[in-house]
Amino acid sequence: MARSKPRSQSMQYMRKHGYVTGETETFNAYTEKRHDLFGFIDFIAMGNGEIVGVQCCAKSSLASHRRKIGQECFQAAKTWLSSGGRIEIHAWDRRDNANAAKTPKTAPTYQGRVNRLWVEPVTLERLVEYSQIVGKALPPAITADEVPF
Repeated sequence: MARSKPRSQSMQYMRKHGYVTGETETFNAYTEKRHDLFGFIDFIAMGNGEIVGVQCCAKSSLASHRRKIGQECFQAAKTWLSSGGRIEIHAWDRRDNANAAKTPKTAPTYQGRVNRLWVEPVTLERLVEYSQIVGKALPPAITADEVPF
């Protein structure tokens, strides 16, 4: 079975938690590049009395997405947050179940693999921290959730 992309995994995860999702990312066939809404939103999720702009990525590129939101998209992200929207970065990693000692016995698996979703909420305070990142690590404000795919 083909490996699914972080965006489709995140959309499925949000739907499972009661949200309605809609893609906002567009593809420019001329430049062959994808463009996010406001430069940082892959899709929007509405539900539970809120609207969430979600940026999806592999966990290995989480730092670069933090930087992108905090530096290149700072004003748009700040406006989104101050208008009542929420921002979440969904970072996915995948590992073999061979790491059984590190994997809880209750972790869902799919053909010997475990997918883990790291959800990082972006607040105005975190956004300011992101804007000041210059090669230094940021303390994590993320939670992990084991998700079967």
